[in-house]
Amino acid sequence: MGLVVAIMWAAAVILFAFSDIEGKLATSGILALVALFLSVISLRTEISKEGIAVQFFPFHLLKVKEYSWEDIELAEVIEYKPIAEYGGWGYRVGSNGLAYSVSGNKGLQLSFKNGRKLLIGTRNPVELAEAIEHLKPS
Repeated sequence: MGLVVAIMWAAAVILFAFSDIEGKLATSGILALVALFLSVISLRTEISKEGIAVQFFPFHLLKVKEYSWEDIELAEVIEYKPIAEYGGWGYRVGSNGLAYSVSGNKGLQLSFKNGRKLLIGTRNPVELAEAIEHLKPS
């Protein structure tokens, strides 16, 4: 993600330097805003005895989404295809349900008792699987 943001900032500077005056501010300003947005995206997941809490900033600005173990039928760490299954990374809706993903191709797949599914991306699949194994009620 850091490389993408750096490229966006560089593109904004180059466009500002070499484009005509009318397009300079609009084009470089839009790229700078996109780069700023990409640089603040964060995904935080907490596993507890009560369930799973997720905050996907800035989409869940001040709110943490909480999912109770009572509502979860299956929770497993999987490898997935972000582009094929969800159209990329971010806050996505795909053929397998909703996804919160920042990067990579590993995630926590939740299947709920009501039939819904949620994929939460992770850079720490081993630690996440261990936390689920230790904290999920039997």
